[in-house]
Amino acid sequence: MNDRMGEDISPRLTEVMGCLVKHLHAFAEEMDSTQGEWEFGIDFRMRTGQLCSAERQEFTLLSDTLGFLILRGS
Repeated sequence: MNDRMGEDISPRLTEVMGCLVKHLHAFAEEMDSTQGEWEFGIDFRMRTGQLCSAERQEFTLLSDTLGFLILRGS
């Protein structure tokens, strides 16, 4: 994850984001979502993305940065 953040990011932000990703992934594992729940989450993300403009894709960028939607890729 640190490689994605760039070289000029503060060590504290790197620590905070690393902790967030770690806990988010643990949450996803603990919840053991059904396929339907997972598909609903992906659909929600896509519908939210469609509301954004070409210049404002923050929700998509956030989920990509966190790597959250690729947890159940197989």
